[in-house]
Amino acid sequence: MAMACEHCGRRYPTGGVVCRHDGQLLVPDPRVGQTVADHRIVGLLRPHPVGAVYRVEGPDGVGRALVWYDRSVAPDEVEADFVEALQALAKLRRNRHLPTVLAAGKVGEDPYVIYAPVEAPSLGSARRWSPGRVAALGSALARALADAAAAGVHHGALRPSCIYLLEGDRPRVEDFLVRQLGEVEDDDHPPWAYAAPEDDPGHPSEAGDVYALGVMLYTLAAGENPFRALFDPAASRERHKTRVAPALAARLGAPAAALSHWVERMLAKAPGDRPTLSEVATGLMMGLAPELAPMTSPLLPEPEPEWVEAPEPEPEPVPEPEAEAEPEPEPDIAPEPEAEPAPAPEPAPHPAPPAPAMLVPTPEVAAAPASGPTEAADPGGARAVRILLLAGVLVALVVAGLTVAGYLLFAGDDSPPLDEHKAAEPDAPVTAEGPVTAAPDGGLRPAPGAPAVLPGESLAAAIAATAPGGTVRLAPGVHPARLSLSRSVVLAAADPEQPARIEGEGTVLAVGGGTVTLRGVQLHQTGGEGDAVHVRAGHLVAEAAQIQAAVGNGIRVDGAARLTVRGGRIGPTKKSAVYALGEARVEVERLRTEATEHAAFEVAGDARVSLRALTLMGGEGAGVFASDRAHVVLEDSELTGFRLAAVEIAEEATAEITRNRLHHGRASGGFVRGASPEVRFVANTITHNKLAGVELKQDARAQLVGNTLTDGLGSGIYVHSGAAPVLSHNTLSRNALAGLELKGSGRAVVSGNHFEGNGGSGIYAHAQARAVAVGNTVTKHSKAGVKAGAGTRLELIDNVVEANGEAGIFLFEGAQGLLLGNLIRRNAFAGLEVRERADPEVRGNVIEANKGSGIYVHHAGRGRYVGNRLVENGGTPFRQVDAQVIQDENNGPTVQP
Repeated sequence: MAMACEHCGRRYPTGGVVCRHDGQLLVPDPRVGQTVADHRIVGLLRPHPVGAVYRVEGPDGVGRALVWYDRSVAPDEVEADFVEALQALAKLRRNRHLPTVLAAGKVGEDPYVIYAPVEAPSLGSARRWSPGRVAALGSALARALADAAAAGVHHGALRPSCIYLLEGDRPRVEDFLVRQLGEVEDDDHPPWAYAAPEDDPGHPSEAGDVYALGVMLYTLAAGENPFRALFDPAASRERHKTRVAPALAARLGAPAAALSHWVERMLAKAPGDRPTLSEVATGLMMGLAPELAPMTSPLLPEPEPEWVEAPEPEPEPVPEPEAEAEPEPEPDIAPEPEAEPAPAPEPAPHPAPPAPAMLVPTPEVAAAPASGPTEAADPGGARAVRILLLAGVLVALVVAGLTVAGYLLFAGDDSPPLDEHKAAEPDAPVTAEGPVTAAPDGGLRPAPGAPAVLPGESLAAAIAATAPGGTVRLAPGVHPARLSLSRSVVLAAADPEQPARIEGEGTVLAVGGGTVTLRGVQLHQTGGEGDAVHVRAGHLVAEAAQIQAAVGNGIRVDGAARLTVRGGRIGPTKKSAVYALGEARVEVERLRTEATEHAAFEVAGDARVSLRALTLMGGEGAGVFASDRAHVVLEDSELTGFRLAAVEIAEEATAEITRNRLHHGRASGGFVRGASPEVRFVANTITHNKLAGVELKQDARAQLVGNTLTDGLGSGIYVHSGAAPVLSHNTLSRNALAGLELKGSGRAVVSGNHFEGNGGSGIYAHAQARAVAVGNTVTKHSKAGVKAGAGTRLELIDNVVEANGEAGIFLFEGAQGLLLGNLIRRNAFAGLEVRERADPEVRGNVIEANKGSGIYVHHAGRGRYVGNRLVENGGTPFRQVDAQVIQDENNGPTVQP
């Protein structure tokens, strides 16, 4: 019998005589038997830090939980916010690590919330875990908290005792916002033992939740809280502000490297130095499966010997499979047609890159051992020596060949030597022929009545006559010239409303040193050979400049030269608008390019390029093309109408592609080919492209986070040829084929994405693909929500798969993997269909309200089916025809034909 203390309000789930808090006599709990929001309270589940948790029954007879918050600890000013926040939380149904809130309100003056109950131990009873197990738990928790934060709800009192562990270490987070109701009484795990240095109980934040989660993960991995002073809250709070926790990697060794990296960032003292919850979820998931081989989750139990997967053959090009046959017993299943988008054609001027060598992964991702018998037997040092020798031979051959051919790679024939165009010596006289004249201040200004044409020699002399760093003001008009400058000078239009025009054949402007500034100047290449502007050394600054190149690149930057562009326009150009190579450093903002026949921006070598707020209009090549070891930052820009990819990253190049709009391309919005893990597409809008939204191939290791990929004529994301990206919190909708297509040994970590209304399946895997998909929503597709066959292996964990046009999940042709804790409901056919030697492990899923059977295994389908909940499906709960399965009684009755 539930008992209560009338003096302090505490509740006890079992009978007793006196309150353990103040010694007062206990009485039967008067709340038992009351009705709240059509739910009758039938008993006490457990005490709560600021109230009590009751078991209630609804009008449908289903048992649920009700948290009754004690009014004595709830200040008036936070009650409305508390209830409003819980109602917002109730709308979050896609993440199964959050409580499913059914109702929230007040009984008299006391707030309450009703949600689906949890019958599981809390994390408070857990002891020391392995680093991999801790990382898997942390990723799930971070993803749940990130979804709540997206709805404007932060936790504020995160601690082990408010996290409950379901089967397979699946956590559920409770007690959101309880610190807004008052001080939380939790003797074993008080919130101050996990609170951030800036902790404000009445104002929870994402940064505070990140810190608390970091302390929890550290404690679980190390076996101790690095900041807690036992029974001394003041000392604990001070340690959070002043003490730095020892690195987990130093304590636990190499297996904890990835976990240690992220926990260290999460425990930063300043809130702004901590990662976001989404970054934590993705980063920890990457640490779990840096190479996705073998595909083994910490949640996947060891298979029994007779079910061990056969060794995977050496990856070879896989021909396109024929269209799948219609399933015999279920004529309403229409297999998705094979419709692979053709890879984008390579740009003509780019030679095919050599096969990239294995790269060193990012600090948070430990490198996986090389595959194949040769690499496995070869010592690392010997392999590195062979790679260097081979690279040296290739470089020598290429240089020799190019020297004989007489042109530079990517650039075509360079301009003739420019010595004859050098500026005159500083003491040379200023010619009287031109529209400039010397001024008393040492600068040059337009001369009244000057002719409209100034010979190149006169302009060079005028430049030489001005003081170093001085300004040469140019009148409007046509100025045939070829300038080669090695000194600091400003060339500025005399009238900002009438740009000064300089034109000539070949290289119109060569910069060999100093800082040359163009301000309101037009440079037009009329013919000849070379690039319109060639920055070989020094620094070129172009402000509101306009450049056209009739035969070459608009601007070429190489060596250790620098380029800064603010505003202006480049194009049309015969080659690229800007071509950067060597160790060039380029910063460009507010520039418009158009009608480029190669890439708008081509970056190679070790160049570093930063591009912001650009408008790149269609061309025959890519919008931005980076290769070799180049690094590109592209932010807040619009790229549209290119024949090749809007952004192409190749070989060992790295890139940060953030908040751009990549749309209406004739190929893919993004195209990544190469093994660099430091390629990130973040918060971009990628729409209306004819091939894929983003295509990844040739061992690409890119990260796609928070992007919107919609309305393409292919798949939203297309992964093949050994690519292994991480895809987190993207929205993929209304693409003509799949939301995500994986094939040809493509591999992916797919976390927290939203797939909706794509023309095929939400996720379609074939031809030896592998993936770990955790916490995604897959809904409203014309075919199966998730479709996998042809030797694929998937781990589907905690996904919501609902309202799809065929089966929720369809496995065929030997597909294998794990389905754990998914919610599969309201699909037009079976919740799960398995056939043709597909052999999954299916555990702990909820499969409900599908129009066909809950689980349908047929035509030599196999698998283990344990502990699934099959509810209110239109067909039989579990149907098997010509199948070999292992199941238990929790799956519902089996129907044999």
